[in-house]
Amino acid sequence: MNALPTVLALALATATTATAQRISETQARDLLAGLMIPIHDSPNDPHGLYGIWAGAPGYKASFHDGFTFYPVVGAEHEHQPLSWRTAAIRVGERALELHAPREEFSDWRFERRYDCG
Repeated sequence: MNALPTVLALALATATTATAQRISETQARDLLAGLMIPIHDSPNDPHGLYGIWAGAPGYKASFHDGFTFYPVVGAEHEHQPLSWRTAAIRVGERALELHAPREEFSDWRFERRYDCG
């Protein structure tokens, strides 16, 4: 399913409604924010580890095992995820020793902090 037509229709409806009812920009932004799924985790299910996820109509993102961004490309295309995993941190020529990172997240922010000794 391609979410772009849905998002455009919703944005147009919101803009039309905002003009007709003269709602504030903040109120219009709040209406669109209702489409976003905050960063969250969940208990594991029978199929395996759930992980840490967020999303919106045009993408989903995972924060477990690095970071992976999954744009919605439509049913006619193959998934095109973009992933990042920190393998090393260097300061000049010196490689810092990486210990297990501490992960903290709120609804809209995820941090992975490394203790580099």
